[in-house]
Amino acid sequence: MINEDIISKINPMDWHKTRYLNYIPKHFTRVKLIDHGDRKKLFDWLDANTVGRVGIEKAKDINVDDLWILEEKFDIGFEDPTEATLYTIIFR
Repeated sequence: MINEDIISKINPMDWHKTRYLNYIPKHFTRVKLIDHGDRKKLFDWLDANTVGRVGIEKAKDINVDDLWILEEKFDIGFEDPTEATLYTIIFR
């Protein structure tokens, strides 16, 4: 027997693997990805606190003065602007 409560909590985008995108559509709210070296913590937080789609891609507006830095810079985009706001509050 299937527990109806568990089924109602499944996010269809997780089930169909369409929640995380490798690009950021134009209508998403784009913010800088704050990477403190713990990507697992970031994705655990995204899974627990967001329900909309999320896109991550290389930053397009890299400052020429920062080119000597070896780490890559990324942007993260949220389909729901309120999730972008929550992200910036938690990870800044």
